[in-house]
Amino acid sequence: MVAREPDSIVLSGFLCFSGSWEARLVMKTEGFRNMQAALTELDTDEAVRQAEYLYDAKVPLLEIIHSAVLPAAEKLSRDFDAGRLYIPQMLLAADVFETVLQVLSDDYQTEKETLAQGRIEVYTVSGDIHDIGKQLVTSVLRAHGFEVLDLGRSVSASEAIAQAKDWRAEVIIGFALMTSTVPEQRELMDLLREKEMRHDFEVLVGGRQISPAWARHIGADGYARDAAEAVRLTNEMVHGHRRERETHR
Repeated sequence: MVAREPDSIVLSGFLCFSGSWEARLVMKTEGFRNMQAALTELDTDEAVRQAEYLYDAKVPLLEIIHSAVLPAAEKLSRDFDAGRLYIPQMLLAADVFETVLQVLSDDYQTEKETLAQGRIEVYTVSGDIHDIGKQLVTSVLRAHGFEVLDLGRSVSASEAIAQAKDWRAEVIIGFALMTSTVPEQRELMDLLREKEMRHDFEVLVGGRQISPAWARHIGADGYARDAAEAVRLTNEMVHGHRRERETHR
């Protein structure tokens, strides 16, 4: 039997393969590459188109994030650090990522029964304009069935606590992406202790400048290095928080 190349057709600008797993791998890899390029070029329409393509190809959400969205976010962050991008461009990038991640979140959420896994508040600390990392974590948490209240960027510690109390959040996740804003995470912990509310919430910290040692130093409950780790830790924290509340009833 003579082997032949897998059949292929062009559909809506995409090269779609049928046949061997090698062909499907090529298709998926091309989708990742195209989506990453669209994100780094801040092309919202093309990025959304590639996101829908990967969703239709049944690529898992976490794989899309790790293989396309996260590399694009890291490249933009490096360009900003090197002075090749400026604040207006990073704000535009945040809007592009927010749109694409919302599309993915909506697509994948429709496949899942709402599991009420927990109520999670996320925000970027006061003075920090970078929230692409926060958006990644928010999207993945929602896809895993968590309710997420996203306060946005440059949120004060006092506002984060007030909103968490009113919304009855179980976990607070505070992100700091700039070296100058990292101390704001300690401000949250200090204020929780000052208000005698430290045991009302589990606290997770994140950001490129953050480490497990910093989380321990300020008294946070954990540090997440990426979206997958954030989901795992958040799940553990929610269940631990609920057990503790049951114990103190």
